[in-house]
Amino acid sequence: MMEHVSKRPMSWVRQTARRTRRGAAGVRRQASIGAAALTLSLAAAGSAMAHGHQQDVPSPTWAAPVTTWAHAPRTVAAPRPTGIAPVKTVDGRPVLRVLHMVATAYGPTDAANYPYGPVDAYGQPLQPGMVAVDPGVIPLRSTLYVQGYHDPALPAGGFVGHAMDTGGAIQGPRIDIFMNQGRAAVSQFGIEPVTVYVLGVRASAVS
Repeated sequence: MMEHVSKRPMSWVRQTARRTRRGAAGVRRQASIGAAALTLSLAAAGSAMAHGHQQDVPSPTWAAPVTTWAHAPRTVAAPRPTGIAPVKTVDGRPVLRVLHMVATAYGPTDAANYPYGPVDAYGQPLQPGMVAVDPGVIPLRSTLYVQGYHDPALPAGGFVGHAMDTGGAIQGPRIDIFMNQGRAAVSQFGIEPVTVYVLGVRASAVS
């Protein structure tokens, strides 16, 4: 005995299929619209972040450290000990520059002045008070006041001299003091730290 199978008209089947396809298309369309909206939302958020804007994000409570110097800091001289006034004049001459240097000494022997002999840079005989300098640091013929050494063969406390000589080893912050002494006395001087005051012209000489 065969079961009874009801048959619906073909037109009804076609209509049902069309409704099913429309429903599926609607679902796909809604999903596409949702995805597009999400993409636009993410793109807007990314654009805002790229331009420095944040949405719904609290601002940080700390700040990056700020450099307080627009340029390199200036060199500041160390404070002088209390009660010691800066030197303004020496022997009636104004102080133009103050240089902290090292000093050596040389004597009148030919060996100490090879190959030119005991003369200064101008060919004049060496005399006490003459100092060899680096002309790039101290111009030749400058009047100097040198102090800070401890050698007893030189004037106690300092002396006024002149930059009249040069030397191959006298470069940068170094001077070479002429001493009219024997080789042993000159060698005893060694190397000493000194303060060199570059002096100007006396006011009386200018007027």
